[in-house]
Amino acid sequence: SLFPEMWLFPKWLPVHPWRYWCHSRMVYLPMAYCYAQRIQAPETELVLSLRQELYVEDFSRIDWPKQRNALCPKDDYTKLSAVLKWMNAFTNGYEKIKCSWLRNKACRYILSYLNAEDAQTDYVNIGPVSKAINSICSWHAYGKDSPQFQQHVARWYDYLWVAEDGMKMSGYNGSQLWDTAFATRAILESDIGGLFAGTLAKSQQFIDYAQINAEHPTHAAFFRHPMIGSWPFSTPENGWPVADCTAEGLSAVLALQQSGLVTATISGERLQRAVDVILSYHNDDGGWATYERSRGPKWLEKLNPSEVFADIMIDYSWTECTAACVIALMDMQATAPEYRRDEVRAAIRLGLQFILQRQKADGSWYGGWAVCFTYATWFAVEALSKALGQAYFDDAQIAASIKHACSFLVAKQKADGGWGETFESCAKLVYTEADCSQVVNTAWALLALMAADYGDKAVISTGIQLLLARQTEYGDWQQENISGVFNYNCMITYANYRNIFPIWALSRYRRLSHA
Repeated sequence: SLFPEMWLFPKWLPVHPWRYWCHSRMVYLPMAYCYAQRIQAPETELVLSLRQELYVEDFSRIDWPKQRNALCPKDDYTKLSAVLKWMNAFTNGYEKIKCSWLRNKACRYILSYLNAEDAQTDYVNIGPVSKAINSICSWHAYGKDSPQFQQHVARWYDYLWVAEDGMKMSGYNGSQLWDTAFATRAILESDIGGLFAGTLAKSQQFIDYAQINAEHPTHAAFFRHPMIGSWPFSTPENGWPVADCTAEGLSAVLALQQSGLVTATISGERLQRAVDVILSYHNDDGGWATYERSRGPKWLEKLNPSEVFADIMIDYSWTECTAACVIALMDMQATAPEYRRDEVRAAIRLGLQFILQRQKADGSWYGGWAVCFTYATWFAVEALSKALGQAYFDDAQIAASIKHACSFLVAKQKADGGWGETFESCAKLVYTEADCSQVVNTAWALLALMAADYGDKAVISTGIQLLLARQTEYGDWQQENISGVFNYNCMITYANYRNIFPIWALSRYRRLSHA
């Protein structure tokens, strides 16, 4: 059972779903409605044909209750806990004696929550899984010809993406703000950026447009984090603010304004609001998570029912999210040092402490949002290097950490001068070598080494030569191994990474070579 009545629990209970990580919350919300309503579609010829195609045995003979724990061994990444199995037994038993008026009350609440999510996101919803299930809920509640369902249909296309190897369902409605912020800083890394003032003006235009400047009327009622001044991962229509996306948006705006290549369109007050949001995301452990602060205890992970994912129940602090927020706050300190000075400096210090504590014995950091140790180590070294000499933290500790990280990266350099790490690092939690160097991993490693001012310049120059050799005659780099990840075990393609990060590394190399 998905136990829809759980949404009626007192909000002070640690198991209330408002404490879950928002992606889990917003997937299990419509699933609970579908379960409660026992939604079914008519058995058309297409449905019957699909059953015959998809199932290796007669559909009518399948004992569905016995399939509750059936799972492909390759998908069995997180074992179901004894606590969850007991809870499932209880809720399945409750289904036989459920209270009808309480079930109906839960369904009314869930539907109102779904309506709010649709309105808050202009029917984009937070992601493709919840998008699909929310659509089913609207179809059931309002009918296929209703305005609600038709607005869902219009937004399905936001998630379809034609890649080199065919059409796919995207893991989000895009990564527009995220990619634009990175690309902007990559272009501005050296004097080459002066050749692309028009492009940078368009970047600023989009970043300006994408900043969220108003709250939705229902955001507090339905557990949304305050978002004025924030940036989303994709578009303002999606409307879900993210801590490190806000940080990257802020850093990109500050870089644009300091370049002198564009006329500033984002006011100082709006930049201060971004700082306010970043501070509001700061977790008690000193780090930053993604969409919200960590709201629940870590033991909630015992209720993880997904099997294929890990760490999905609460919003955990991550090295790369923390590093992005620390960098943005340091950027803002350099521009407006008196704005919330004591709070900002305290947050930076705690963030640096979190990063130092997360460093592994081999000098690396685990990355939860891309592949993997190379990625998080780049972020960590960028933040630590920027903090050196700024009196935020003990410089000796920072310098020792950076040196240890550089040793890790140099030890992983391949004979051709590049770096290559596979997605298996994310799932296995140990660095796993790719068969050949990858331009994205190589760029991350080079950016970290250059940020650290690593002494052996030959290590860096050989990596730069690999990037130059891999560039195509069109200026592009080929799509290589998958470079993104979430929840340890689901990989995702960032199509722009193959260009953004090599450009960034080459630009930094040019700037340092001409210094």
